[in-house]
Amino acid sequence: MILLTQDTLNQITVTLNELKTDLLPDNWLFRFVLDQDDYYEYLIYLTDVSPAPQRYNLFDLDEGIDVDFKFVGDYLYEVYQMPNGGSFDYTQGVKVENGKMRLLENPLPVIPTFEPDTQTQIYDPNNIPGS
Repeated sequence: MILLTQDTLNQITVTLNELKTDLLPDNWLFRFVLDQDDYYEYLIYLTDVSPAPQRYNLFDLDEGIDVDFKFVGDYLYEVYQMPNGGSFDYTQGVKVENGKMRLLENPLPVIPTFEPDTQTQIYDPNNIPGS
């Protein structure tokens, strides 16, 4: 299972060499489909940044920038080796990987900020009204 976090740079590690063909270039199209509703489908090309692609494939996905998933939760994913890098018609490619992806909420807490009010009167024992 792939775990991604909202609004962060995520790394996806998969092994695509077992089913890839040497007849096609290494154009990797990722397809994500929301598990509960196949209406939400996301297609994106990602570049392999692995230092050892013959052993494993590593992809960077910046959630919120590269792709903005609408819902947190489970998705089905598929990876296709495509004949060209411009088409999003995944039926033209070869499926080399599939599985589940879970999108997690960003765990970073929102830190409230305090902006001092310059008009606020601080207690001053020497400045008591009526004395």
